[in-house]
Amino acid sequence: MRTRRLYAERWRSRAEEIEQLRDADRQRAVAQERVRLARDVHDIVGHYLAGIALQARAGLLRVRSDPGRAAEALTEIDQLAHNALAETRQAVGIIRSEDASADLRPAPGIGDLEDP
Repeated sequence: MRTRRLYAERWRSRAEEIEQLRDADRQRAVAQERVRLARDVHDIVGHYLAGIALQARAGLLRVRSDPGRAAEALTEIDQLAHNALAETRQAVGIIRSEDASADLRPAPGIGDLEDP
C-alpha cells in the first residue's frame, strides 16, 4: 500500500511539473505573439506616417503656387490616415479578447459632418 501511495504521489508530482511546463510554454508563445503584433503595428503606423509627412510637406510647398495640387495632397493625407487607422484597428483587434465589446468602427470623418 505504501508503495502504491509513493507511486501515485510521484505521478501527481510529474503531472504538476508537466502542467507547469505547459503553462510556461503558453506564456512564452503569448509573449512572442504580442511582440510580433507590436512589430506589425509599428510597421503599419511608421509606413503611413512617413507617407502622411511626405504629402503634408508637398501640400505646404504647393499651397500658394498650385492650390489644386495642394488639395490633392490633403486628399492623399486623408486616405493614408484612414488606411492607417483601419490597418491598425485590424492588428490591434487580434490582441483584444473575443469578449471585449469595444466599438471598432472607424472614427467619424469630415464627410460625416452635417451641413450647417
